[in-house]
Amino acid sequence: MTDTVLPRRNLPTPRAEGMAKMVRATVELLHDLPPDQVTVRAVGDRAGHHHRFVSEWFGGKAGLYRAALQSVLEDLARDLAPFAPGTAGIPDDVRVAVQLINWLSTNAPELVEHPPDAVFRQWIAASYAELGLDPDLADLLARRAMAATFGVVLFGGLLGIDEEAFAEMRRLELEMALLLAQRRHA
Repeated sequence: MTDTVLPRRNLPTPRAEGMAKMVRATVELLHDLPPDQVTVRAVGDRAGHHHRFVSEWFGGKAGLYRAALQSVLEDLARDLAPFAPGTAGIPDDVRVAVQLINWLSTNAPELVEHPPDAVFRQWIAASYAELGLDPDLADLLARRAMAATFGVVLFGGLLGIDEEAFAEMRRLELEMALLLAQRRHA
């Protein structure tokens, strides 16, 4: 018999796998329901784990939502093209992220990083800077775009702003940015 030690493979632990399943299940449910309507029991059922693990692994629903928000933001950071200025509506992952930020800000503000929209805003500001705007103005325009997005996701129905109207607002924002860039270079 040899004393050879086999290298340990970097396999996720059952707990890590379970947590990942819970986060995925939460994000899937949030694509269909607002955060207040998603139950930990539904998350557990979809993930194939008992709902008591939400409390044990995440410290409760707020901790689970924080992990789900982080997952959505990481996915968006890899591919923010769907949120480019020429897109028609608000992508589902952006909608889910805004709803989670709103829910966490209300129910567990200590779990929300500030600023919570940094991933979106930095990307949008960079796209405005590519038009030739200085970084401060690009950031200001990105903040306007984020305010509009949050407003439409949270209050679009109340304000009478549908996907088509939002697309027109985005085109107007882009036109304003282009005009500002031209004016600054003239």
